[in-house]
Order: sequence, then C-alpha cells, then structure tokens
Amino acid sequence: MSLWCAFATERQNYVYDTSSNRILAVEPSVIGVLHGEQARSAPGERCETDQVAREEVAAARSEGLLRQRPYTIRSFPRDEMHGQIAGLLAHGPDQLVLNVTEACNLRCAYCTYSGAYPHHRSHSKRQMPAAVARAAVAWYLNHPRRQQFTIGFYGGEPLLRLPLLRALVAEARASVGERVHFSVTTNGTLIDEEAARFLIEADFGLTISLDGPEAIHDRYRRTGDGRGTFGTVWRAVDLLRHLDERYFRERVQFNVVLAPPVDLDALDAFFAAHPDIFRGSNVMTAPLNPQPSTVAGRLAGATDPALAQVQRTQLWQHFEDDLATGARERRALPWTQLSRDFVPLHQREMSSLPETIPTHGQCLPGARKCFVDTDGTFFMCERVAPAWPIGSVEEGFAVDRILAVVDAYDRFFAAHCGSCWAVRLCAKCVNSVRINDALDPTRRQDFCDNQRRYWRGLLTRYCGAREQRDDAFAWAQEVEIR
Repeated sequence: MSLWCAFATERQNYVYDTSSNRILAVEPSVIGVLHGEQARSAPGERCETDQVAREEVAAARSEGLLRQRPYTIRSFPRDEMHGQIAGLLAHGPDQLVLNVTEACNLRCAYCTYSGAYPHHRSHSKRQMPAAVARAAVAWYLNHPRRQQFTIGFYGGEPLLRLPLLRALVAEARASVGERVHFSVTTNGTLIDEEAARFLIEADFGLTISLDGPEAIHDRYRRTGDGRGTFGTVWRAVDLLRHLDERYFRERVQFNVVLAPPVDLDALDAFFAAHPDIFRGSNVMTAPLNPQPSTVAGRLAGATDPALAQVQRTQLWQHFEDDLATGARERRALPWTQLSRDFVPLHQREMSSLPETIPTHGQCLPGARKCFVDTDGTFFMCERVAPAWPIGSVEEGFAVDRILAVVDAYDRFFAAHCGSCWAVRLCAKCVNSVRINDALDPTRRQDFCDNQRRYWRGLLTRYCGAREQRDDAFAWAQEVEIR
C-alpha cells in the first residue's frame, strides 16, 4: 500500500499526498513512475518523459512528499493518557445521555431494538428509575470545571417519560441555570401541544425521525398494530412550526433512515417540495445498523444497484450545480448526503507529520458522551451499549475499563493504518469494526476498502468542482467541525 493516491478529473491528473495532506496536480507520467510503470507516451518521447517524471518524483521526496516508509500508529499513547484521564475526571463528558426507557409506542421493522439484532436488547418495559436519573444528572453537574452542560434523552421513546423529563429539566436549571442545554431524539408521535410547548420553553435540540414521504415513512415506521405514523408526525411538525417559527428553524432537525429499497428520487422530491421545513442543515440521513441481524427478512426488498447509481449521480449533479452557481437556497437531500465530508477535506491542515501519528474517529470513552443505561451503567455512547461498560452512577468513571477500550483499539489498528494513504482522512471508532464486544478483522477490511474507495471519489469530486469554480467550497470554511 502507498502513502499517496492518484486520481483524475476530466481535465487534470492529481496525487493526494498523505505526508503533507496536499493535493498535487501532476502529469500522467509522474503517476506512471509512482506506479512503477513506464509513462504512456509516444515511443520517441518515452525515455525523456520518464526521466523528467522521475526527477520530479525525486524532488518531491526530497521535500518530504510522496513518503515510502510507513508511519507508526498510536492513537492513545500511555504517556499521554494520565493527563487525558485527569481532564476527563475533572470536566466530565461533553454530553450526558439518559436512556430513560426501553419502551416504545412504535414497532419499526428495522429498529435496532426490534429483536432482529441478536447482540442488542429488544423493546421492554424497563425504565430508568427517577432516583437513578437524578443521581446521574447530579453527578454530571458536579464537575465544576465544565462551563456548559448538555443532557440528552434517549429510548425507546423518551417522550413516554415526559413527567420525568420535566422534573430533570427543572432541577438541572435550578442547579446551573442557563449553562445546561437539552436534546431529545423522538419518533414524533407523542408531540401534542403540551409536549411541544415544554420542548420549546426548555429550548430542546429536537431530532424527529421522519423517513420521507408517507409511502416511504409508513413502509416501516408503524404502530404495534400496523398503522402508519406519517400523518401523526407531520401534524407534530406543523404544530412546532406554528407555535414558534424561530425554534423550529434553529432547534429542530430530522433523521432519515435509508432503509432498502431506497428511492433517492422520491426523497429528493419530497424534501424539495417543502423548503420551508427541510434544509440541508437540518436533515440527517443514516443507514441501517450494520451489526449482524435478520432485519433483511423484514424489508420490502433490496435497493436496485443500477437505479441507486443513477439516482446518486443525479444528486451529485444537483450538488455540483449548487457549488458552481454559489446557490444560497440548497436542496436538502443532496446537501445532507454529500456535503458533510467536504468540510474536513476543505479545512484539512496541510502540514507534515511526525513519525508516530494517531488515527481519527475514536473518542476517549466518556469524553464526548456518556450514555447512562436504565440501570445506571455508563457506556461511551448509545451505539455500543451494552458492550464495553465504562462505569456507573454509583462509581463514576471506571478508569481501568476506559483504558482497556483504547488499548484494544490501538492494538487492532496499529499494523493496518501506518501505510494507508487515507489515514488522515478517514474516521473510525470501535463501532465501525465491532461485532458485539469483539473487534472483527473482516469488518475492518470491509471498512478500510470502503473508506479508500469513498475518499478517492470525494477527492475527485472536490477537485472537479474547484476546477469549475475555485471558491466552490468557501461555505465549508465557515462550518464548525465538532
């Protein structure tokens, strides 16, 4: 494997150089030399062209580019962990997420908790006791060095515990005032006027699950007796808009699960028909949970690969048209599907690397988020629970368990990332490559292959767009990376 990636647009050949994070415009002969092949040129010019290309490659390497020697990978060096752990214990997590209930009033066919995923729980009547919830909030707010707090509510359907949410919001605000912020992810079916006014008054960050137009949404997002839920959710959306337009515009977003058979054209048309509701910045898309499951047997069919490619190409065209014209009004689906990774690509730091480098994507468990299960057990996030507990309400963070996770992560990737050209671009965490609580080599290989294919395509699109308009990604410079 190499620490550079060659790619081409219709106009130009390029090499992405890992060591500098730069994109270099080159002649085809340079790529030929890098591949260890003779450049394709007229017979009479071949030797001279090859020699010039070799000299250019040698000159680049003398400047530290086009590195041939692998890097050493250490994401969590033990000599730095003492300080990081001390910081975690002093500041606590950026966000506390409470799993207030495992109950849900829907039975969505693809749900992680539907019983189709053997390594995950199923829906149940278990709920977080009020005493556990209060203890978790008190533990979190008792980190005096933290200036801002964020408390999220998760389920199940968290609005089934609306009285508990009210009590916890009141107690947290009484403790630290406006320094605490709240968020909730909901299926939207329980947002009546009472719930809506509470969410607005507490200024919740609100994520509503809405999979698209009625025919798509109701295909899988149904009640226990099989009734579709689009109409109920749409009325809740309309209610929130009319109660407080500012709140709706600034604090409400939508999560769209792309469950097969995916019809990107239908989704794009639906979002484009409601520009007052959907914008590129408030729509998120998500694939199905990739963990082993029997969920495929519950779906209405597979996505047609040929149709998906055609539709994705059309989305790219909409996106590139917006880039080329500098459009202010942007189509929601192309932007939410395609813009996200252009931000770190455009903002990337173009600098040389030391001999030992980290990978990207894995947090220090508990630092960004602490997920508290119904019984008070801590996990690094809701995606990995119930694997790798990292503490509890009673004991706080368990440092030995946190260190065990990062040590396992480092060992798992140490021999695989140092010679990969995408090491500065791709982001991965234990959830990207796990099966239950084990890091799986097959999933790692699939993930890495997909990442290299994806980033090569993104680099090609990025350079192609900048050939059309050099400031095509000026908007990305203003986006905050979290």
